Amino acid sequence: MKVNITKIRKPTNVIQNSSVKYKREFNKSSLASYIGGIWGIVTKQNSADVTVDVKMRNGIELRHIKVRSLEWSGYNSSRAFGERDLPPLDSKVFIMLPDGPDNLDTAFVLCSVIDTVWEVGEKAKEELAVSGKEREKLRITEAGVKETYNKDTGTRLLEINGAEIEITATGAVNVKPAAGQSITLNNGTQGANDLPLCLFSGANHCLDTLQTVKVP
Repeated sequence: MKVNITKIRKPTNVIQNSSVKYKREFNKSSLASYIGGIWGIVTKQNSADVTVDVKMRNGIELRHIKVRSLEWSGYNSSRAFGERDLPPLDSKVFIMLPDGPDNLDTAFVLCSVIDTVWEVGEKAKEELAVSGKEREKLRITEAGVKETYNKDTGTRLLEINGAEIEITATGAVNVKPAAGQSITLNNGTQGANDLPLCLFSGANHCLDTLQTVKVP
């Protein structure tokens, strides 16, 4: 990939307004120089310098490309701060090239997209790219954790390893353990309904033979 820059001009002050004159000045200034990017697939993660190697569709591989931080990044007298969240292997990412393809030192991974055309297209159609979900936000991590938010009802559903936690718009919480597992409250060992008689009314209890909810 090659970009020809026909004119480079020393940076000048640009007054921001809507006049044609200053729009012309902006286009002539160095602020209007090349800003673009490329798509690629992550082939290697490098936590030592928070970068990834990325292969483009033409086969060229870019190495040690910085990864954006969604947390404000910097340092103070006590610590460095920011976010390290490297994109997974084989994920499709967009690399910004603020100073053009001739200076990869300032390139960085900006984002990703759900693509139904590239290699993972058919996989995306299983859960992510499906019809009738325009008012639903769905997030699936590489480990399979699913977080669903219904924008109309306000209900949130978290699914982890077969367990489900649902919080409704009214604040009700519904918890369902994975098959064969239990819900344990405060390190409890006794089934919630294992007491033969209710402590308050003296009525018979329906025994929780599976002990799906354990209490102290």
